[in-house]
Amino acid sequence: MNLRDLTKPQSDAANEAARVLTTCSPDRAEDRAKYRAAKARLAALMPGEDVNAIIYAAVRRDCLDAIAVVCAGLPVELVA
Repeated sequence: MNLRDLTKPQSDAANEAARVLTTCSPDRAEDRAKYRAAKARLAALMPGEDVNAIIYAAVRRDCLDAIAVVCAGLPVELVA
């Protein structure tokens, strides 16, 4: 399944899991729990699908979007 094939709730859950994956530390137990919870929400919306592949596709898309913003010379939004 491609990201563009996701419904709005599925897309939102995939984006949330990608955000948690890229902003949290794997060394902290509470951050790992946040990721597991976000992944579980996505899995509940997409039974039988490979949610890991969907999350990683969302991460790649976000990274490519960030690179495009920098290359275009647009202001970069910093996430704290």
